[in-house]
Amino acid sequence: EMSGLEGLLSLRVLMLGKNRIRKIAGLQALFKLDVLDLHGNMIRDIENLDHLSHLRVLNLAGNDLTCVSNLRGLQALTELNLRRNRITHVYGVDELPNLQRLFLSHNLIQSFDDVACLSQCSFLTELTLDGTPLSNSPDHRLSVIFHIRHLKILDQRPITDEEKSEALAAAREEEERLKEMHRQAQMQACGSTAVAMPKAGG
Repeated sequence: EMSGLEGLLSLRVLMLGKNRIRKIAGLQALFKLDVLDLHGNMIRDIENLDHLSHLRVLNLAGNDLTCVSNLRGLQALTELNLRRNRITHVYGVDELPNLQRLFLSHNLIQSFDDVACLSQCSFLTELTLDGTPLSNSPDHRLSVIFHIRHLKILDQRPITDEEKSEALAAAREEEERLKEMHRQAQMQACGSTAVAMPKAGG
C-alpha cells in the first residue's frame, strides 16, 4: 500500500520499486513530484496521477498493466517506461505534449494499430518495441518509422536517412497495392451487376 505521503508536500523524487504495490494511491498532496519510480510492483491500472502536472519521469516497468490510459494530466511528462508488462493497447499517449521517450519493450502489442496514437506524438524521438509480437514482423521497423516521422531512435538503434527513404517508398507501394485491389474489386462488382441485369424485353 502507498500511504504516509500526505505531509511530503515538497517531495520531488519518489522511488518505490519492488514493494508489491497493487494500486497507485496516496499521491494527492505531491504536486511538485518530478520523478516517480514504481517499477517491479503488481500494479494493474494507471490511475490517480492526473494532478501530477510537473511529473517528468514515470517508471512503471515490470508491473501487470494490460492497457495504457488515464495519462491526460501529465502535461510535463518527457519519459515513460512501460517495459515488461502485459500491455496489448496504448491509448492517450498523444495527449502528452512533451513526451520524448517511450519504452514498450517486452509487452503483448501485436500490430501498429494497437499503438496508433503514437503517430500523433509531436515530440516523440525515442521508442522501444523490441520483445513484442509486433517486432517479429519483418517490416515492423519501416512501418513504425513511416508512421512516426520525427522518431530518431527505435529499439535503441538510430534511424538513418536511408531507412526513412525506404519507409516512405514502402508506404507508397502499399498505397498503390491497396488502390489496385480496390479497383479490381469495383470491376468485379460491376461485372457481377451486369450479369445479374435481365435483358430488356425478355
